[in-house]
Amino acid sequence: MKASYLQSAVRWSVATGLLLWSISSVVQADAAELYGTLKKVKEKGQIVIGFPESSPPFASYDASKKPAGYAIDICMRVVDTIKHDISAPDLQVNFVPINSSTRMALLANGTIDLECGSTTNTLSRQEQVDFSMMHFVSSTRCLVKTGSGIKEIEDFANKVVALAQGANTVGVINGWVQKLKVPNVKILNISNFSEGLLAVDSDRADAFCSDDAILYTLRQKSPARDRLEVVGRPLSFEPYGLMMRRDDSSFRLTVNKTLAELFRSGEITSLYHKWFDQFGIPLSEKLETVFQAQAVPQ
Repeated sequence: MKASYLQSAVRWSVATGLLLWSISSVVQADAAELYGTLKKVKEKGQIVIGFPESSPPFASYDASKKPAGYAIDICMRVVDTIKHDISAPDLQVNFVPINSSTRMALLANGTIDLECGSTTNTLSRQEQVDFSMMHFVSSTRCLVKTGSGIKEIEDFANKVVALAQGANTVGVINGWVQKLKVPNVKILNISNFSEGLLAVDSDRADAFCSDDAILYTLRQKSPARDRLEVVGRPLSFEPYGLMMRRDDSSFRLTVNKTLAELFRSGEITSLYHKWFDQFGIPLSEKLETVFQAQAVPQ
């Protein structure tokens, strides 16, 4: 009887030990699964989002001086996914202003964890950073004063063109100027999009070239809108993505999982209308196709 009791006790102890070891192993495995950005976010209890201050309707300050816009709304959905996936319901969100020149450096050095704005995904940028699925597509056009006589890039001869430093537009415009051999085009370097509009309205520049959605929005929001117009044929294809650090597949999957759900549910269309309808920018068939093509199943 005594032996039987001891055997039972031993079996129970072994079973209990194995169960505790198993639970401990699962907990440790779950913790070990976190690496890169998700690990950093979990440990610090916060995620830092970089956003451009003057890139409406994607990201800018609202009337209460808080970051707001189409890309900001998408990123807040990403934050909700992160909170769920890493069991951090009280995760804090900090916003850091960035611009075209600083965004990649601040991401690479760990100052920000995710860039939420209007950044074009290019192969050359992928050498330094990574991108999510496309959340928007745009093209390069130019803002000029009404009656300036400038209609196309061929009219830039002997003109001053404002371009945001670090923007993809710099390469686009320089490429077209060289290809078409437009003479004596002077470039005015600016730090943000609002400065570009002001440069044209104050006659410091004859044109400001950028992505058309941003130009239409800036013009519509400006008191000078009756003096300005967006002109020219589309000069590029600009696929926008949320920008993150390279070689972090777990975080990229979290971001893309959120976007795919927005595409599948159709919520992305509601977000589009929320931010773009007020500026008279209709949802194009091309962008609808982009949404549908990226509605990856769970």
